[in-house]
Formats: sequence, structure tokens, C-alpha cells
Amino acid sequence: MLHALSKEGYVLISTPRQDHEQAQGDQPKPYESGDSSLRQAPLIIDVKQPPKGAQNTKPKWYNNPKWWKAAFQFTVGIAGIGYAIVTYFQWRDLQHNFRVDERAWIRISPQTPESPFEDLNTVSSSVQIVNEGKLPARMVYVSSIVEIVKSEQGSSLNLYGRPSQGATIGVVFPRQVEKFTFNMPVSMDRPDLLPITIAEKEDLKSGKSFLVTFGRAEYVDDFGPHWTQFCWWRAFSRNVFYKAAGCSAYGAVDETR
Repeated sequence: MLHALSKEGYVLISTPRQDHEQAQGDQPKPYESGDSSLRQAPLIIDVKQPPKGAQNTKPKWYNNPKWWKAAFQFTVGIAGIGYAIVTYFQWRDLQHNFRVDERAWIRISPQTPESPFEDLNTVSSSVQIVNEGKLPARMVYVSSIVEIVKSEQGSSLNLYGRPSQGATIGVVFPRQVEKFTFNMPVSMDRPDLLPITIAEKEDLKSGKSFLVTFGRAEYVDDFGPHWTQFCWWRAFSRNVFYKAAGCSAYGAVDETR
């Protein structure tokens, strides 16, 4: 608001409202097409797109070379352990096969031909010992029992606590054959031979009883101690059932380790 000084005093030139309306009237309307200088420019927003894969900068586990290195080392370790296990079992099998092929093997069997029935006067059995292995068998000791058994009962196959006869051989070389006749003593206190009575001989002839020979051989070689169990039976009458299955199952050898 302006004032002018005159003789009468102050003169109001204009009021504030008039000044405001005049100021607005002097300004051009912004939407008039004739005034291009007041046109509003379009708003352009420059939004920069992030590079591809920039949203997650953490690498994937399969793109990490350390993980692949650890996985490779783990796989190599497992393969190495598996190879060591397989190699051990192969070595153990080779060692076992070598021992089986090279060790001493003592086989005990009845002598052939066997003595005829008429010559049986004592409870005895003739045997032969053969080393069928490749190493000498040392400190060979054979213990055997010969007994007359009822046909329906079978043998007890008890080698201990009863009269028996033994034989000792220092060394039996490969393919060497040793022959013995085991004669049963009367008792553990009487070493004289046990005779076959007339009644026992009649029972053998009729099939009521039969002869059983069983025992055990123990020996050593370069691989350690070994043993062989043997059993066979002899009958003198046909068409008779003899309970001899236990004798067949008694034969055995030690396990080579």
C-alpha cells in the first residue's frame, strides 16, 4: 500500500486488495494456448535398473570353489577308504589260500585190504597216516579208540576218560605214509590187549553190533598247530540198519586262518 503526501494530508493511492487483484490480473493464465513460455514440461523420472543378479549378491553354493574342493577331497577320502578295505580283504584271501595250499594235511584212513573176519581176535583196527600237504608235519600224535557198538545205539564218540591207544611220530613228510594197528587195552590200568569174546563175535557176524574206530591227530607245521578228527565203522552183515550217522559227522579238520 502506497501513500502520497498532499496539502490535505495523506492520500491513499491504492488498497492492499486492489494491489493483489491487480497483481493477479497482470499475470497470464497458465493454461492459455497462446503463451507457450508458461507450458509445464512433462515430468521425466530416470529410474536406473539394477544390473541382472544384483538383487542377491551372495553366491550360490555350487558356484563356490571351496565347496567343490571340499566335496572332491571327501569323495577321494571315501574312495581311498573303500580301496583300502577291498585291498585288505583281497590280501587276507590270498594269505588264506596260500596257507591252505602250502600247509601240512594229515589224513588218517583204514588200511586196505582190511583183515578178514576170521582173523579178528582182539578189538583192534589197522590205520594208515598220510601227509597230503606241502610242508612236513611235526610232533604228530594220534589217539584212537576202537569199540564194539550195538547196531541200534551207535558210538558215544567220547575220546577222553576211557581206555585208548596213542602213537607218536616225530615228522611226517609230504606224501609219506605211516601204518599202525591200534589194539585196545583191556582197561586203563591193563595194557594187555582186549580180546573179542565168542558172543561178541557172533553179534558182529549176525549184524547185532559193528566195529567203530575214531580218534584225533594233532600236529604242527610252519603255520602253527593243526588237528584232524577221523571216524569209520565196519559191519560184517548186510541188510541191517546201523546207527552210524554220528561217526560220519565226527570227521573234521582245523580251520586254516
